[in-house]
Order: sequence, then structure tokens, then C-alpha cells
Amino acid sequence: MVLRALYVAAQAAVDLAMHLGADAGLAPPATYQEAFRRLADGGLLERDLSERLAAWTGFRNVLAHCYATVN
Repeated sequence: MVLRALYVAAQAAVDLAMHLGADAGLAPPATYQEAFRRLADGGLLERDLSERLAAWTGFRNVLAHCYATVN
């Protein structure tokens, strides 16, 4: 149950980043990590926070796909 909640939170952050980037007219990101970095490049998110959220996308993938390790 906790893992599902973490997955939902991480996915919601990704969805929000994608939506905010589209609303701001930013170029579509190629990856989930890039979605957060583009928000920082566009001045919509602090760089430090964008990097921390970008790192969460790897954790989101572990939860979503049951990977044993994170690259």
C-alpha cells in the first residue's frame, strides 16, 4: 500500500510537470526527467528542486516496473 502511494505521488508530479510545461509553451520533453529540467530552464521551478524531482522518476520506474535496481 505504501509503495502504491509513492508511485501515485511520483506519477502525479510527472503528470503535473508535463502539463505545466505544455501550458508554458515549452518544448515537449523526451523523458520524464527532462520534464522537470525544462521547467527549471523555463524559470518555473527552482533548479535544485527540479533535479530532486527528476531523480524521483527513476524511483517511479522501479515502482511501476518492479525493477530490482536503479541506474
